[in-house]
Amino acid sequence: MRLSIILTLAMVATTGCHLKEVPVDPASRHGEVAWRDDFPAASRDAALLSKPMLLVMVAGPKDDGC
Repeated sequence: MRLSIILTLAMVATTGCHLKEVPVDPASRHGEVAWRDDFPAASRDAALLSKPMLLVMVAGPKDDGC
């Protein structure tokens, strides 16, 4: 698991600004995701419901010129 995280971070760091904001597909099921603003609440809910968590972390300015 640690290796995959390290490889992902290395890929993102070396690819520059290839991560872009993608508009949401209206037909997607993203509205069904129980989004939480903080990790402890998400972790508690995932444990209670026996469901996995999706962790999304975004850093840096949105309009950074990339």
